[in-house]
Amino acid sequence: MNAVERVLHYAELPPEDNRTVSNEKQPPPSWPDKGLIQFTNVKMHYREGLPLVLKGINISIQPGEKVLPL
Repeated sequence: MNAVERVLHYAELPPEDNRTVSNEKQPPPSWPDKGLIQFTNVKMHYREGLPLVLKGINISIQPGEKVLPL
């Protein structure tokens, strides 16, 4: 029943903001051309006002490289 309660709760949440990206921020038509993923100095918190859970993480995943969970 716990799972059913959660589904009902999430079904009743208001929709998230539907922001669109401006034309100047659109990726080029050839994107992604290499498959490289880079995060540089990424900081994140779950909600505004909460402490950071990622504090300046830097990672580079090369094309074809596998990322496995620990």
